[in-house]
Amino acid sequence: MNEKLKAERALLSPPGDDILETIKYLRMSQAQLAQRLGKKPSKVHDIITGKEPITVA
Repeated sequence: MNEKLKAERALLSPPGDDILETIKYLRMSQAQLAQRLGKKPSKVHDIITGKEPITVA
């Protein structure tokens, strides 16, 4: 991997970080997000922590 690509990848953040930042800004809990998405709170937590992939379904 070339140095430019390494540098660009170092600037990326995991999607869960963006989700967490957004719900904090909205003053929403993970449980509230889960309820709105129709998912279990543990599933939302796993997505935010990167243990589960983000999918359409």
